[in-house]
Amino acid sequence: MTRFEVPREPVVIAKNPIGRVRQPRPAPARRDDPAGASRTRRPKTQHSALSTQQPEAVHRFDNASKSVLHIAVVGCGGNGSQMLTRLARLDYAMRALGKVSLDVTAFDPDTVSRSNIGRQLFSPADLGQFKCEVLVNRVNAYYGLSWSAVPERYHGGISSFLGGGYKTSADVLVSCVDTAKARRGLNAEFDDLIAAPVYWLDLGNGKSTGQVILGQPERNWRRGVGTTGSGVPQQRLRTVIELFPELLNPKFKEDAAPSCSMQQALDKQSLFVNDTVVTWAAHLLSELLIAGEIRHCGYFINLQTGKVNPIPVPDRAVSRETP
Repeated sequence: MTRFEVPREPVVIAKNPIGRVRQPRPAPARRDDPAGASRTRRPKTQHSALSTQQPEAVHRFDNASKSVLHIAVVGCGGNGSQMLTRLARLDYAMRALGKVSLDVTAFDPDTVSRSNIGRQLFSPADLGQFKCEVLVNRVNAYYGLSWSAVPERYHGGISSFLGGGYKTSADVLVSCVDTAKARRGLNAEFDDLIAAPVYWLDLGNGKSTGQVILGQPERNWRRGVGTTGSGVPQQRLRTVIELFPELLNPKFKEDAAPSCSMQQALDKQSLFVNDTVVTWAAHLLSELLIAGEIRHCGYFINLQTGKVNPIPVPDRAVSRETP
């Protein structure tokens, strides 16, 4: 998996704007006030540290005009296999709440190898089968769904694979790919309006660290797709490529060597790093789709330190311009 360092610019990790608030010093006791009822002074509001705290920016998504949200999952390995099961649970919850349902299409040309078993959601009975077909057939049988599996690389949008009579792009594309090259390929596809999703949720990880980044490819955003519904302008969420422009460099150094055994796989990645990354990604997506608003558009996760740093939603509203 590709791992990125926390960038100095342009992402700003949220810090506590309040810091340590010094408590007011008690007033000296008076002879006529033995109980000390008047010892505590109320701090002046205009000088209080709380008054300097800025409200969190909120990104809103209104899907009231839709009955189905189209989700594309690209990559069905460590993160992708976990993400598909979380999406099935999310779909079930959304239906129970009277929300829109999810229609998921999974893309991955890889087959299950012995080193995948245990670290990814595959069993010995799945050896040699296409990963996406194994996973989609499983959730379809478990939840009574009719999701689709495409054992190919993603290109040209969802409908080009499903053979529909209409052309559509995904509402959310979830990329669970291993390399910068794969991310560059997806970013190039998004120059085509049919292939560009409304949201791009990218997951990546190293041995014990990972990141989740939710962005909006510029083409669909300029068309006004995925607005708040009230016409309120809001800042576009930048994609993983925009936050990490070094990924566009073909010479970007990465380790994509395949693991031939479980031991080699665990030398490269912690056994549960995928579970942790996917949990935060699924949480972010559920907040966007169920609550309709988010205050964070990503997370940096470190299992060694036990810390998760959120990426705050940009707080500057901007207007769309004609490209």
